Amino acid sequence: MATLKTTYKQNNNIEPFYVGGTSCTISADGQFLATPLNEDVIVTNLYTNEIIHKIEGDGELITNVMITPDGKSLAILSQSQQLRIFDVALGTVTKNFKLPSPVYISTVDSTSSLFAFGGSDGVITVWDIESGYVTHSLKGHGTTICSLSFYGELNSTDWKLASGDTMGTVKVWDLVKRKCKYTLKEHNTAVRGVGFDDEGEYFITAGRDNVAVIYSTKNFRPLFTHPINEQIESAGFVRLQHNNRQYFYTAGSENILRIWDIKTGDLVAKSPTPLKTNEELLIIDVIKVQDTSLYLVISDQTIVEVSLQEELLTSKPDHLEFAVVKRIAGNHGIIADIRYVGPEFNLVALATNSPALRVIDPSRPLELKLYEGHTDLLNAIDVSDDGKWIATASKDNEARLWRWNEELEEFESFARFQGHAGAVTAISISKGGSSDVPKFLLTGSSDLTIKKWKIPSSPDYIIKTSEYTRRAHDKDINSIDISPNDEFFATASYDKLAKVWNTDSGETIGILKGHKRGLWDINFYKFDKLIVTASGDKTVKVWSLIDFSCKKTFEGHTNSIQRVKFFNSDSPQLLSAGADGLIKIWDYKSGEVIKSLDNHDNRIWALDLKEDGQEFISADADGKLTEWVDNTAEEILLKEQQDKERIEQEQSLSNFIKNKDWANAFLLALTLDHSMRLYNVIKASIETNEDPDSPIGSKQLEETIVQLNDDQLVKLFKKVRDWNINFKFYELSQKLLAVILNNIAMEKLINIPGLTKIMDSIIPYNERHYARIDDLIEQTYVLDYAVTAEQIRHKKQAKRGISFNILIAGENDLGKKTFINSLCNRISYDLEKFQSENEGISKGFSINSDLFEYSPEGSIPIKLRVFLTHNCGFGLQRDSNPSEIKQFIEEQYRKVLEEEVKVNRNPNLEDTRIHIALYFIRATIKGLSEFEVCMMKAIGARVNLIPVIAKADGLTTKELNIVKEVVIRDIKKHNITIFNFLDGEDIDKTLHHDNPGSDFEISEYEYLSQLQRSMPFAIIGSNTVGSGELIRTNKVGTIDIEDETICDFKLIKNILFGSHLQEFKDITVQKLYEQFRIEELSKTMY
Repeated sequence: MATLKTTYKQNNNIEPFYVGGTSCTISADGQFLATPLNEDVIVTNLYTNEIIHKIEGDGELITNVMITPDGKSLAILSQSQQLRIFDVALGTVTKNFKLPSPVYISTVDSTSSLFAFGGSDGVITVWDIESGYVTHSLKGHGTTICSLSFYGELNSTDWKLASGDTMGTVKVWDLVKRKCKYTLKEHNTAVRGVGFDDEGEYFITAGRDNVAVIYSTKNFRPLFTHPINEQIESAGFVRLQHNNRQYFYTAGSENILRIWDIKTGDLVAKSPTPLKTNEELLIIDVIKVQDTSLYLVISDQTIVEVSLQEELLTSKPDHLEFAVVKRIAGNHGIIADIRYVGPEFNLVALATNSPALRVIDPSRPLELKLYEGHTDLLNAIDVSDDGKWIATASKDNEARLWRWNEELEEFESFARFQGHAGAVTAISISKGGSSDVPKFLLTGSSDLTIKKWKIPSSPDYIIKTSEYTRRAHDKDINSIDISPNDEFFATASYDKLAKVWNTDSGETIGILKGHKRGLWDINFYKFDKLIVTASGDKTVKVWSLIDFSCKKTFEGHTNSIQRVKFFNSDSPQLLSAGADGLIKIWDYKSGEVIKSLDNHDNRIWALDLKEDGQEFISADADGKLTEWVDNTAEEILLKEQQDKERIEQEQSLSNFIKNKDWANAFLLALTLDHSMRLYNVIKASIETNEDPDSPIGSKQLEETIVQLNDDQLVKLFKKVRDWNINFKFYELSQKLLAVILNNIAMEKLINIPGLTKIMDSIIPYNERHYARIDDLIEQTYVLDYAVTAEQIRHKKQAKRGISFNILIAGENDLGKKTFINSLCNRISYDLEKFQSENEGISKGFSINSDLFEYSPEGSIPIKLRVFLTHNCGFGLQRDSNPSEIKQFIEEQYRKVLEEEVKVNRNPNLEDTRIHIALYFIRATIKGLSEFEVCMMKAIGARVNLIPVIAKADGLTTKELNIVKEVVIRDIKKHNITIFNFLDGEDIDKTLHHDNPGSDFEISEYEYLSQLQRSMPFAIIGSNTVGSGELIRTNKVGTIDIEDETICDFKLIKNILFGSHLQEFKDITVQKLYEQFRIEELSKTMY
């Protein structure tokens, strides 16, 4: 039997940890790295390559972070002007302080005693780290501070602070005397570097005017002025180990660190010169670590470590060159393509919105290998079957081939392929053959051609002539794949076509036509004559390579599908990923989706598999990578083990019941969380009645209940609460309550976390049960009279009717009035008359109120007040509609509240509080619009809200299911409050498995579960109201709107006028109105 891979688990997540234009900070020993991540801050242990803290922000972007040299304290500053001091060891914020302005630059002294923060208002705040207070507030700059540096030693009186601002002014402050000693104006633009040498002899300033100035610290007069051929973003002093001499460094717009002689200004050493590309990168900061390394912070959030050690310096004709020890990728940007590479396929190559090829080791995810060669961003990559060759396609109109170097254990450039007139958008390497060098390369371009290239046998060639060039498509070519035996290749284009070609001749042998939008990916199945395509029309199609016909179409994604792969040699399966952020596993034979994997929040651009689908990796537009591992066998084994344990436990439970061992049967049923089994155990004990003095028939069982721990008591109380809801089971729940309350002190019960809330939910139903019993007792005394009285009461109530208020909300033309007509089965709204009367009315938002009487057959009449929205979401003022409808709802509450607080109340006040709101949603697979989200949030905050899909007759069953899934997903995503039929507490979901044939199998839980699963309800309105049949006629035929297999009209009618009418009213009065009442009265009290 063929084995399907049915489930995958996340093996590794590599997420961006550095995003934003602010510099990072590193402790002096190089162990801790703190980086901004938009509003948050990430602290990483560089020794272990692990993220140790994720510090949530205050809602504003981080503007600066600074860690103390000892790595103990971290200062975090945001646009909100908040300063937070974070204790790295404890993992908590120890101090909060509001600064006078946002801070974009800060520094810390070498002893980890003081922070200095430079504000955008020109004020410098000095902070005592140990004591946690401001020691200095230095004023004198008239504009934003953009550089800071301390100089001082413990137990000395020589403490200085240097500051530079965006206008070119530098000030040197004496912290002991609390005053500015020197003001320097040697620059005419922002000073980005200030610093003292470690001997206290020299002082440096450098700025974006391309000048570095060296001063004597005796009088702070310029000694040397050195022109630097770049805008300087960082400058300071550094000591080289090979001669123990001190130099000054600069770094900035050229993306190069340079070391200069202090006196002569001669270049002494520099970092490797990066390739000139269209990517304008610069060094925004330089961080010294242990006097042995410098960390360069690049503007693309890459951190480069260069070594100052003598043995790692390389001699050049006129200078020394630093060795790059490692690169740390703060984020990878948008990942356009991905492949497993390397001889062991243990590395991952990335094509990103950067010209350089990136290769990472997932076991050390922070570190990065960068391979320069392309001058514009990469569009696609491919890898050879042995993992030793990588082909890259770039926007610079060029393709490159990279070869694995066994000695260096890294890739190196092998050949370049030039000839396309546009960006190279797709690439593929030959699959077959056993030679060391791949046989050929195929490329596709935005010039709409494909080219076949012969790969040279030796390196460093530039190939400018292809074996052939073919005009392939009418729009961009997005993907190329080569068949396993190299006989064919296939192309996928944005012109909605895929084509299959003969590799040798370059001629088309088949066209795959049928997609409604452009194609993004194409892939051969290695083990059969099948090929698969992914399209922007949200479908995956599998085609035959024999007659090029479409074999199957797979639907399920809610947005464009970017990547698709065939896998599994035993039985063909598909893996697809799309712009909806989902990965779906498909079984080709059944045509059904097996599982959807969700771990991405943005469009998934890249996907690759290895070991025939044993593992795969996905990457999205946020730069997040997820490694997935097949755990099908593990899940099967776990299920088998669980089934075995369940059978054994069920047998034990049956034996306990058979032997009338109620105590052990009770404990096992409670442990298994089997509600019905637990109910039956207690019921059997009561029926057996071994101890007539016990409410539950067994003293031993009572003692077992008394000895339950807190968690078991909470679980038991939940069962009591659930049984107490239903009149069939409440008697047993009352007996259990009697046992608990008579034997366990109330002081103990109320101190158990969560138990008070459960007990509070039991009380209202107890009151109902006792009221019902009191009524029955009273009726036994006056039976004859009660019959007459009941008839009189029923007549009065029938005459008075039940008041029920409903809000029908949603945009125009969604069938709201038709729904009311169908609901009441009469012409409540004359649609033609209503339309003509409203033709001249202003197009502003309004809510109309109408009162109807609905008389269900054999039941008390219902006085139905309908509040109907008009021109909702229409016109220029639509953004105010959510607040208007919320105000309207609250106004109905306020009328009752104002009457309540009066001394003389009006007994005939009409109660217009809304008991239920139905929000009509357009039937579209795009999900909720922003307007619908805002409206539903506003309504759900104050009213029982049920979403309904309007005009569902325009959808197929499959489309309707997709719409429901998307709407529920959006409701959860935006935290919209809707009515919960399960009351927020799960009645055990295994109830219906416990005892087939029992009363509980068709219990209230199953009905409520059905209602919960059915939301949002699909509505079709009748256009034949009054004819005796509730049907909808259209050009295709007729639809019975009460057919539950077609829509949910009958279901929602039963909810509104039957099963939940009283509950809606109770929740409105007892919960929603009470909440509003508390809020309003609180306003008047304070």
